[in-house]
Amino acid sequence: MKKIAGWILLIVLAAGLYAAVAPYLTLYMIKSGVEQSDPEKISKYVDFPALRANLKAQLHSHIQSGETPSSSENPVAKAANRLVSKMANDAVDSLVTPAGLKTLVQGEQRRERSTRDSSPGAGESKGGVLKNASCRYENLDTFSVTTKDDKNREIRLILSRSGLSWKLSNIILP
Repeated sequence: MKKIAGWILLIVLAAGLYAAVAPYLTLYMIKSGVEQSDPEKISKYVDFPALRANLKAQLHSHIQSGETPSSSENPVAKAANRLVSKMANDAVDSLVTPAGLKTLVQGEQRRERSTRDSSPGAGESKGGVLKNASCRYENLDTFSVTTKDDKNREIRLILSRSGLSWKLSNIILP
């Protein structure tokens, strides 16, 4: 009986350890996919529908915050806002897909090659992806990674639990 209880305890501890470490493993896989410029690897760890919806909501919020009271009454301003919102939706829809991710990564590779060719050592900053990031659990199903962009603005990556795995579901932009 003690042997069975020992095995059950070992299984529970292993499951708890995996649950605690899983978002860090996901983050590592995303980071290595970015460093290797491998969009297929990154795509496995991204919840594209949730990410698209969250980015659209952020963009619409930024667009709405730029409105003035007089622009909400002006039909030309309303039409311009609708056009900008449509363009933002289309941009998010086309970029936040596996194919869009591949295009972005390939564009980054071309940019790095041209930078490397023009100045020695300039393309060596790839290892700094998420270098100074801070990580924490928001709750049992949400894991937050905070980092800074090249202009020292804060960016948060939000990973959400999907069963036993974790996926990138939101990027909170500055």
